Amino acid sequence: MGFFKNHWKALLMGLIALFNGAVGIFSLLGYTLSYSLIVIANFCLSIIYPIIEMVDKINEKNEVVTAKIPVKTEEDISIVKEKLEVIEREIKTEKSKLDERKQENRILIDLINNNVISIRTLDNNILDKKFISVLCYQAGFSVRSHLISKEIDDKIKEDIQRKRDGKRTKYNIDIHREYSKIFDELGFIKLAGSNPFFIIPQDNIYPEKLRDINKISDYLIKQGSVIVDEEWKKLKEVYQKQDIIFYNKMKDIRNPVNFNILIMRINRRDMRQRFILRNDFNKYFNSELSVIIRLDKFKTSSSEKVEIKNIISQSSLKILILSLTEKEKEKILALEEIFIKPEGEGGLGIKHFYDYHTKNIETIKKVLRTKFKSEDKIKEYAELIYKNSRDYKEDLIKLGINI
Repeated sequence: MGFFKNHWKALLMGLIALFNGAVGIFSLLGYTLSYSLIVIANFCLSIIYPIIEMVDKINEKNEVVTAKIPVKTEEDISIVKEKLEVIEREIKTEKSKLDERKQENRILIDLINNNVISIRTLDNNILDKKFISVLCYQAGFSVRSHLISKEIDDKIKEDIQRKRDGKRTKYNIDIHREYSKIFDELGFIKLAGSNPFFIIPQDNIYPEKLRDINKISDYLIKQGSVIVDEEWKKLKEVYQKQDIIFYNKMKDIRNPVNFNILIMRINRRDMRQRFILRNDFNKYFNSELSVIIRLDKFKTSSSEKVEIKNIISQSSLKILILSLTEKEKEKILALEEIFIKPEGEGGLGIKHFYDYHTKNIETIKKVLRTKFKSEDKIKEYAELIYKNSRDYKEDLIKLGINI
């Protein structure tokens, strides 16, 4: 099959040549064939060539890679681990570049996650950006997959019911697939809930050599072989403790844990993100999207610029705390009257949102203590307000907002 895939053009042209040669030999020997039959046969053989070539080009353009994690021996796993350690060190070292970009675009992240800047506007700014997406398919640890016995399954269900009834669990069986940590380390976003779909902007992958779809698929599949080895060891420990009969049956068989992935490179121009009531996609995905473009190159609509200006004019504080929960924002905004009150009247004399960093951070904490008791929270909120007031003015100007 592999030989045909690599040499199909030569084989097909050879077949056409052989057919025409055979027709010529038959003619020399005095045999006659229907002219229509010859034309039809040549046409059928010739039309196969462009069809297969077109399919070949489509497959190449879509850049889809599928892979099935191979069964590995302990020796193989050790070798794979040693090679992966080198790349893992590179990932940890170079991911600081991504963290720096996220810090630079922090106001854009806040404005997008709070629907001040729309997904449509975001899309218009990144239409030609590429993404790497991975769809995973894995057999769960269940009776149906033959990886869990009926006895173990019953114990798991009993513990679940005991938790619902507010009782202490008896067995504490903790078995689940752990492949997602491969993607977490690289910075992939799990797009929606428990669905095994991961995505990352190509520009956010470090080290840069992993932006090649073949190299990243090789890396993921090697990491996967290590993960399924760890999962199999953990499963056997559960068998040994919870169902010794099942353990004796399974302990000597080759690792049956499987994991399949489909890896694709996608252009943002061919993606659409829409919702009806609320955006249930992982909000961190928008954060990932917002850092693949420079802040001073980001174009907002006129209506969005007006809304941002309204936030600034209505409150000198709200724009600094967009990343907090609604409950936290509500409590802090209730203190704004004190923040803007003249210093001679017991306030801080804040006139603009970017004035907070001109004040001593301890005075900000003093005001926050009138609403909050936790010193850790007070410190967190004060530092957020102080830092953002120092940084956001310049960021808003880059976005084209006149202050």
